[in-house]
Amino acid sequence: MMEPPVSASEMSDTAPPLVRNRAGLPGATLVGISTKMYLGYRESLRWLEQVRTVVGRRSSLDKSDVRVFVAPSFPVLAEAGQIFQGTHIVLAAQNCGWADGPFTGEVSPGMLAELGVELVEIGHAERRRLFNESEQMVQRKVRAVVASGMTPLLCVGELDRLSETAAAQFCFGQVEAAIGGQQSLLRQMVLGYEPEWAIGAAKAAAPDYVNAV
Repeated sequence: MMEPPVSASEMSDTAPPLVRNRAGLPGATLVGISTKMYLGYRESLRWLEQVRTVVGRRSSLDKSDVRVFVAPSFPVLAEAGQIFQGTHIVLAAQNCGWADGPFTGEVSPGMLAELGVELVEIGHAERRRLFNESEQMVQRKVRAVVASGMTPLLCVGELDRLSETAAAQFCFGQVEAAIGGQQSLLRQMVLGYEPEWAIGAAKAAAPDYVNAV
């Protein structure tokens, strides 16, 4: 998947028009990217068109269990859904609120579902660290995403360098907290692992370490 260029500026109950088949995400091999806040509005649209072209050239993806996902900024989700129509690209969101209603500045899971979003990042390290998202908030968001017919992409990762076993135990604890004893949620979510200590570091975590964890 190509890296986005850095810019200087860097369910409801009714059937939504852009919703596609959401079955099969848990268990699939997902390859994708979040643009975070690196791209402006027009630059985002140009880049999304490029993604559609690049993925469209790989016809073998249609017959594999690999699914490509893209999580653009909230303001371009509707346009992204239109651009990806007729493709196998999964439209994803970078975050959401835990309910519809009076939460100023948040984006409701119901609205995301209406826009055709299939996958929602929950509990990213930046959300946990910079916005103080607690395990309880992550749990509520996971349940809200599932209730709205979408798939949570639960982000897990240890804070500091640990042994492989200790890191795995830490991540397992994050998963346990996110499902809150509701084991059925495990079959309805996707796990995304990234050690927090490696985010933005000069050197990424070693592949052998990541695979072991």
